[in-house]
Amino acid sequence: MKKPSQIKVGQRFGRLKVLKIFTAQKSGRTRRWCICRCNCGNMSTVVDDSLRYGDSKSCGCLQREITSQLARKRRPKPPSSNIKLGQRFGRLKVLKILRARNPNRQTRIRCSCLCDCGNKTTARADHLREGRSKSCGCLNAEVASQRNRQRNLKRTAQLIKRGQRFGRWKVVKILLVQRSNGHIYTACDCLCDCGNRRTVAATSLLVGQSQSCRCLSGELGGKWLRQMSLKHGLSKTYYYKTWKGAIYRCTDPNNAAWKHYGGRGITVCERWKKSFMNFYRDMLKRHGPRPPGKSLDRWDNNEGYTPKNCWWATPREQNLNRRNLPLPPRHAQSDP
Repeated sequence: MKKPSQIKVGQRFGRLKVLKIFTAQKSGRTRRWCICRCNCGNMSTVVDDSLRYGDSKSCGCLQREITSQLARKRRPKPPSSNIKLGQRFGRLKVLKILRARNPNRQTRIRCSCLCDCGNKTTARADHLREGRSKSCGCLNAEVASQRNRQRNLKRTAQLIKRGQRFGRWKVVKILLVQRSNGHIYTACDCLCDCGNRRTVAATSLLVGQSQSCRCLSGELGGKWLRQMSLKHGLSKTYYYKTWKGAIYRCTDPNNAAWKHYGGRGITVCERWKKSFMNFYRDMLKRHGPRPPGKSLDRWDNNEGYTPKNCWWATPREQNLNRRNLPLPPRHAQSDP
C-alpha cells in the first residue's frame, strides 16, 4: 500500500499554502491532491508529490516572473544615440532626445528636431545617423518640384525650338520663370521683329495668344482693337469651355490629357483655333444646339477637331467609339 502523505493542512511549499487534502482517482490511479492558495491570491489543485519534491511552488506566477526577468536580461540594451543637442543632420537641428516604445515593445531613441523651414518633427536617431531623415519633408517636395520643372522644360523643348517663330516672335532661349507666388512655369526669351525683347509664357506661344510685343496691335489700329474687344457673351457657356478645353489639350504639353491628344498628333483646325465664333457657328449649322446629355466627340479618334469630324454624342456612343474598336458604320455614314 501507498504510504500516507506527509503533508499537513496549513503547511507551506514555496508560495503555496495547503488548505485541504483529499483523495481522487485519475486515469485509473488513486492519488492524493491538495487544494492550495498562492500568495498572489489564486487557488490551485496540486498533486501532493509535486509539493513534496518541490516541483510546484506557485500557481504559475513564479514561473512567469522568472521568465520575464530572464527575457529582460537577454534583451539587448538600446544602442546609445551618440547624438547631442544642437547637432545638425541636413536641415534638421536636434532639440530634444526622447525614448519611446513601438508596438513590439522595442525601445527606440527618437529626436525632436527643428527644420530650417520652421516646422517641428520627430525622427528616429538611427535614421538621422544613416542620413535617411534630412528634413521635415520639405526637401522631398522641393526635389519632386525640381523633377517636374525639368520634365516640363523637356516637354516644352520638344515642341519649341530655338529660332522658331510664332507670329512676330522669334524664340531665343527656353527658360524657367518663378512668379511672386512661387509658381514656376516654362517661358521663352523672345525677340520681336521690331527689336523689342520680352519673356513670354510657352503656353501663350503655343495657343497663339501672343504674337508680338503689341506692335502688331498698333499697326492694325482700330479694326484690330474692335475685333479683340468684341464680347460674344458666351464665355460661361458649355460651348466656350468645350472649345477652350480642346485647344489646351492639343497645344499645351503641361495639360493632363496631352499624351492622348496633342502628344499623338491630334490638332484643332486653324479656323476653330483662330476664333471661338467660328467653332460656335459651325457646330450650330451642322449639328444644331447641343442636346441635353451629349458632349463634343470626334468620329475618327485619329483625326483632329474639324467641322466634319465633330458631332454631339452621348457617353455611351463615345464609349463605343474608341481607338481599339472599329469605327461604327453609322458614324461613317453620318458625315453631312
